[in-house]
Amino acid sequence: MEKNYLRLIVLFIFLLLFSSYSKAFSPVEGEVIVILKEDIRASTSTEHFRSISEENQLKIKRLNRLNILIIKSLDSRLKTKDLMKLLEGDPMVEKVEPNYRIKAASTFPNDPDFPLQWALHNYGQNVNGFQGTVDADIDMPQAWDYSQCSDSIVVAVLDTGIDYTHPDITANIWKNTSELPDSIDNDLNGYIDDFSGWDFVNNDNDPLDDNGHGTHVSGIIGAEGNNNIGITGVCWRIKIMTLKVLDANGSGSIANVLSAIDYAIDNRARIINASYVGTNYSQSEYDAIQKAKNSGILFVAAAGNNSTGGIDIDQSPVYPASYNLSNIIVVAASDINDNIAYFSNYGQLSVDVSAPGVNILSLGPSLNYIYLSGTSMAAPHVTGLCALVWSIAPSLSLNEVKSIILNTVDIIDSQVSMTLTGGRINAYRAVLSAFSIKSGSNATSGASGGGGGCFIATATYGSFLAPEVTTLRNFRDRILLKSSVGKMFVRLYYKYSPDLAKAINNYPSAKKISLFLLTPVVYVIKYPEPALSLFFMLCASVTTLILIVRSRRMPVRSK
Repeated sequence: MEKNYLRLIVLFIFLLLFSSYSKAFSPVEGEVIVILKEDIRASTSTEHFRSISEENQLKIKRLNRLNILIIKSLDSRLKTKDLMKLLEGDPMVEKVEPNYRIKAASTFPNDPDFPLQWALHNYGQNVNGFQGTVDADIDMPQAWDYSQCSDSIVVAVLDTGIDYTHPDITANIWKNTSELPDSIDNDLNGYIDDFSGWDFVNNDNDPLDDNGHGTHVSGIIGAEGNNNIGITGVCWRIKIMTLKVLDANGSGSIANVLSAIDYAIDNRARIINASYVGTNYSQSEYDAIQKAKNSGILFVAAAGNNSTGGIDIDQSPVYPASYNLSNIIVVAASDINDNIAYFSNYGQLSVDVSAPGVNILSLGPSLNYIYLSGTSMAAPHVTGLCALVWSIAPSLSLNEVKSIILNTVDIIDSQVSMTLTGGRINAYRAVLSAFSIKSGSNATSGASGGGGGCFIATATYGSFLAPEVTTLRNFRDRILLKSSVGKMFVRLYYKYSPDLAKAINNYPSAKKISLFLLTPVVYVIKYPEPALSLFFMLCASVTTLILIVRSRRMPVRSK
């Protein structure tokens, strides 16, 4: 009872502090807003500010109705403070102010232990003895402004089962409505009375968790939100399909996994969460995940852990993370300060993104709540986010959902060489991107990633969904990553391309040069046969021209 009162007090203080809480958002660098004096019209100040613009490489937008100028520096060396000094003394200017950032109002759940869920909202709090860093999180409150997910999305969790009696998740457990508890296989799927999923370890219809791992993973995805109990999942509402493939010791077999994937396909899951790892390549597992892909299922896999320090799975593969299949998203674990966890496996080519996976509070056995760490905890954050994106735009393909997740990460300097995207997932940006695609825009809103690693192409063509970027990304995945030479090239590209992409974004001339250089490359990749024919035609034409010129220059010998 005393503990419950303490939780209520903590919740009250938290809501009091954060109902109006807002971090001091940094202004947009290199941009200012200029309020002109009342007797100066924006339309009549054109010549005056044109000269200032030309001298200082500025881009000026005039808002004639408001008598305001929005000024942006095209020179990255000219900072906001420099612009303000430049313009504050101008006789036409009433006031200069930074272009302050804004964000959507944030939606906080009433779950009493939410302040301990740093992965979802990190405001620098101390959690279980670990001091946080402000904003080293996935921005869930901002994302929840747009959606808290939907119980129409089904996620299959292949794990140790789920404690489906836990009051903080029982409402989000998937039920097979085609089955009745009558000892008859009503839906003729080969499983009798499988109304709550299936236990493939003991081959029965009771997938109750006897380890705790699966319950913890499932809570991260979909502990019921805003229900005044414990914690919240990434998804407040969802349906979690319980498929027990690991026993009480956390061990299982490929046969269990195959049966579970087959069940998930048959019962129309949208996403499979695979917080398990093996060291042996299995053709049957590869084929099963590919069949899931053909059924439109995303497969989110943990990168794996190593107690003595994470390993590079580009060099030492683990499975299913290392299968080269486009429906797999491989996840490393990040900590409360946005570093890759010391135990987390990594791989610049094999691991797609990072997500919080250290000191994560979630559901435990016997109706408890416990902290666990591992890439097993990181993967379900991504799984939940995929479900959230699909809840906003159900018609998206699995490739589009994966692209959104990978291309809306927060780029973290220390992670650039450790994952494909070099970043940690950001739910708010992913949600904005999903909405922009749903509304038919170019889907660049909120995106800070690099086109699934195609940093230069994304900066050049303006959107990670541009067809040119897709062409280059497919060429990387299908051709370059198949050979050692290609992999070496990709490694070098990821090392140097982020800085080049920033330059392309900052300088219009750099974008023009990049466009000039990339366009023929895209054409050759997309249309190899016509390009080859054109190349030979050009070679033949040049050779013929050289021969003609030489023949005319040859001196005529006298007889």
